Amino acid sequence: MASSSESGAVDPEFSRLVQGVADGFPVGAPVTASELAAGIGRERPEYAGDRLGKVTFNVRAGARRPVAEWLSAVRDCYDPAAVAPTGHEVLDGRLTLAALAALDPPLAAQLGQPTLAALAGECEIHPVPPAPREHVRWLADEPVGLDQDELGRRGVASALEQQLEILVRDYPGRSFLVHIDGAWGAGKSTLLRFLRELAERAGPGRSPAGWLVVPYDAWRQSKVGPPWLTLLHAVRAAVRTTRRRRWARAWFWLRERARLVDNWQWAAFGLMAVVVAGLVTVLVHGSADLTVSRWGDVVKLAGGLLPVLAALWLLAKSAGRFASLDSRRAARAFLENRADPMEDLAAHFDWVLCQAGRPVLLLVDDLDRCPETFVVDLLDAVQKLMRDRGRGTAAAGRPVPNLLVVVAADGRWVRSSYDTAYASLTGAISAPGATIGSLFLEKLFQLTVPVPRLSDELKAAYLADLLADGPASPGQRLADPDLTRRLTDAPPEQVLDVLASAPAIERIRASQVAIDRLVVDPGAQRRTRHALEPYAGMLDPTPRAMKRFVMAYSMLRAVRTAEGSVVGIGPLALWTILQTRWPTLAEHLQATPSAVRLFALPADQIPHSTPAELRALFAEPPADLRVVMNHPAGPMDERTIRECSGQAISAHPDRE
Repeated sequence: MASSSESGAVDPEFSRLVQGVADGFPVGAPVTASELAAGIGRERPEYAGDRLGKVTFNVRAGARRPVAEWLSAVRDCYDPAAVAPTGHEVLDGRLTLAALAALDPPLAAQLGQPTLAALAGECEIHPVPPAPREHVRWLADEPVGLDQDELGRRGVASALEQQLEILVRDYPGRSFLVHIDGAWGAGKSTLLRFLRELAERAGPGRSPAGWLVVPYDAWRQSKVGPPWLTLLHAVRAAVRTTRRRRWARAWFWLRERARLVDNWQWAAFGLMAVVVAGLVTVLVHGSADLTVSRWGDVVKLAGGLLPVLAALWLLAKSAGRFASLDSRRAARAFLENRADPMEDLAAHFDWVLCQAGRPVLLLVDDLDRCPETFVVDLLDAVQKLMRDRGRGTAAAGRPVPNLLVVVAADGRWVRSSYDTAYASLTGAISAPGATIGSLFLEKLFQLTVPVPRLSDELKAAYLADLLADGPASPGQRLADPDLTRRLTDAPPEQVLDVLASAPAIERIRASQVAIDRLVVDPGAQRRTRHALEPYAGMLDPTPRAMKRFVMAYSMLRAVRTAEGSVVGIGPLALWTILQTRWPTLAEHLQATPSAVRLFALPADQIPHSTPAELRALFAEPPADLRVVMNHPAGPMDERTIRECSGQAISAHPDRE
């Protein structure tokens, strides 16, 4: 029964109590149902037979929505015509609390069955949530922008962009390849789009020119021509856009085409020009003295020169095809008529890249939709034609810019392409826990970044957003302000502990702040190197291996944080080493974590379904692999593998 202090509502549908609680929150700010219930409890602890005042609310649990949306959902649980004749008269605190509990399972769990039963006994009418809709709005299956990030991917893109900035700063003029690994539909294109948007924005410490971003759709380009030709088209088009004036773009076009003409072709051009100029001179200056006999001599001369002119014309036409390089035919002619076409192409690529005048970021998407031959040819073209830098510097008169190539593709697709292309070498080239394809990938890519997985909590929240009447407002995606403040103020060594204190969905919403503290902040790299020093003995004894280890760990930390996981430093470091040194084994354990038990079986009991290249590794693991698997910071058991690979969410960084 509504008390007298609740009657006479400001809004005819809600009591003054409910309106007062609602007005205590900022307009449009997302809140949980538990926060609203806690506000009602503070005002009316006597509800539910004095039980409400004894409930301890977890105000971070449950979905977050603006107050107006919660009240609209409460309104939909009741028939106004049925409420008016009751003693409630309006939607008072009891009815609102009962509806919120019916709408939000986490709140119902906090209240408990006894409190809910007592509350129901005090209500004359009970909430009936609307039946689930059978029809949903149409959804676009395409990459979204940074402002529409609902899955915590922005923090990963920010960490990756920061890693690329470090490479540009520490290794000027060098080139690097990065692999974004994930299955079809995992969000590789979205992550690539986030990276592009971040790279195109001005940022602190960045050169005024910023990045020159070159997008490359491998699936589309695979139908156009050979990979090196389509790469040249993409790079030259991007460089041309840096010329703002029309004459500058035309001058770049002429210079770039002129470089494709060989010396003997220029000689043919010159000889043809001399012959034509001579004929014109004879005809113009000697026309007054020409007689019939002399005209006959000129005709004979011209007739004798016609074969020469025809030959010169063919040479000029051939040079024109070289200078265009805009078709398969021109590309084929270029390769067939050069003594060392690959070296000439590499020098030309270098010259074009030097014209950019800034670091070049080549973003390759949809490679895992291309035929295996195109996959291998494209990566080989990048390796042979674009990574060996410095050949065009003198001709360009410019410093050599960095080239960063980011390839988004399913690693299994790429590895299989190389395994097939080099199948005849399988017996000659092998390594424990690796295939030819994985060895090629290790050689090609300096860094591999997995796409964050969807945790169960994030799946539920994401599906709820998709099934809603409209897209979620930006406010609904905001992190809990209190958690954000605590993450910002916490000492670096306590960031994981602070993150672990929050519910999984809130950890994901606050992942951008956490990743900034753990990976992106200027001091994060130094702290990471210090934390990883105890694991240096398990790496290959080279500076390059240690640097790659630190970068791989940092990106893996960003990915796991975006998933809401707070797995400890030790287990994550061991998993990074496993992925780096035994990639095929790590891939198998990630797909089948229970396979880690095979290390304890005799060789004759290892199932025949186990990949052939891994059986010997399980039967007789080398000493350094045993150290990694049984390290005190782990051990790498089934639970740890699930947490480190993103299949389970670690709630506590308790194993260091």
